[in-house]
Amino acid sequence: HIKPPPDALISSQKCNCNGRRDINVQAAIADFDGEIDFFVNDDLQSTSSIFSEQHPSVAARSVGARQVRVPAMTLASLVARHAKGREVAFLKIDAEGAEGAIIRGGDWTVCRPRIVLAESTEPFSTMRIDAAWVIEMDTHGYAEAYFDGINTWFVRKENPEDFGFFKVPVNVLDDFVRFDPKLMKWQLSKAQQSAKGTKLSGLKKLRLSLAKRIASIADVVAP
Repeated sequence: HIKPPPDALISSQKCNCNGRRDINVQAAIADFDGEIDFFVNDDLQSTSSIFSEQHPSVAARSVGARQVRVPAMTLASLVARHAKGREVAFLKIDAEGAEGAIIRGGDWTVCRPRIVLAESTEPFSTMRIDAAWVIEMDTHGYAEAYFDGINTWFVRKENPEDFGFFKVPVNVLDDFVRFDPKLMKWQLSKAQQSAKGTKLSGLKKLRLSLAKRIASIADVVAP
């Protein structure tokens, strides 16, 4: 058993609290099983990675990284332990340059998501670095459907109808709603104020519970 750093424990507790049906695995996904050094950028945590040498664009924005030893496992091992026999519809891979290793470590005959989304550019750039794993994904029966400027979207070839979803890029006619963590916290505050000193109906209890859940998610997504 490898004890994770304290901040990882705190993050894990938040994630587990926010998604009770989720499984939060504290490990680096790579192309082998074992242990690996992980380099944490405390002042720019989204750029933390398994690589000791920082990309110049990251180094220009980060003071430095501290090294921790963490468990490592392949995508195939992750699926076997936590999603064996379950259908995976969507897989997002975002690992600050380790996307190729994760793809190499997958058993794509066992786990075949309909859509795979992988970050495919240099940090803070639209410069693509995914040529090798686009070819590899093709050998596993996945074809590139779309590049959104940061990520490459893959569709499994046995579902060619899914390519139709990528004919038109995301646009204002989709009626999408931007996620606003400040709004979520305000809604929680209002719900809590209205609950003070009053007997809550079942509907109001549900609204308060949902407001708390969404606000706690906002703390993790945009602290």
